[in-house]
Amino acid sequence: MPEAVITRPVGWCDFRDAGVAELQYPPGALVLVAGLPGAGKSTLLARLFSLDGQEITPKVVDGVHIADSVHTRNWWGRFFPAMPRPLIRLSHFYRIYHRARRGIGLITHTRGTRRLAIKLYISAARRAGREVHVILIDVPHEIALQGQHARGRVITSHVFRGHVRRWGAIMRARERVLDAQFARARSVVLLNREAVDHLTAIRHCDEGQ
Repeated sequence: MPEAVITRPVGWCDFRDAGVAELQYPPGALVLVAGLPGAGKSTLLARLFSLDGQEITPKVVDGVHIADSVHTRNWWGRFFPAMPRPLIRLSHFYRIYHRARRGIGLITHTRGTRRLAIKLYISAARRAGREVHVILIDVPHEIALQGQHARGRVITSHVFRGHVRRWGAIMRARERVLDAQFARARSVVLLNREAVDHLTAIRHCDEGQ
């Protein structure tokens, strides 16, 4: 790979072979890390922000909230150990939406294949005067399935096939995703597994810092 670089993405950015070590975003931006279930979204956030999987609320790092759905599951697990997944997802969505509406700097993950959720996130952040940026982690569906087994949470084959189909459409659209799935996002960054492993930081900071 080329020498590691630090970049502040704008528009469509294919960084699969760019050797990017650090992604920088404006203060208060909403950063959505998207990918198939099992693609490594939670693993990336845990590595970059020292999450141990035991948190019950988003971790705050330098004023930025790092939110993983496992935090919501842990919170509800104190009261309802068998909380249904759909309710956990709804509660996680509310956490993100509420923070986005308040203009809080936020990094979180989403499957990226549900248009309504993405539109609501983006709308909430922009109403608060904040930019929205997207990081797409593209891995083969076989690798994503292995990731689900490794974490011990495997979604049904029917639901997974639906995500694979919609994710394939996003990947085929490539540059056009700015006009479709992630309309009004300030940037969309494409990473593969190798590029994800090369990434050492995602930061919110003023330009030039």
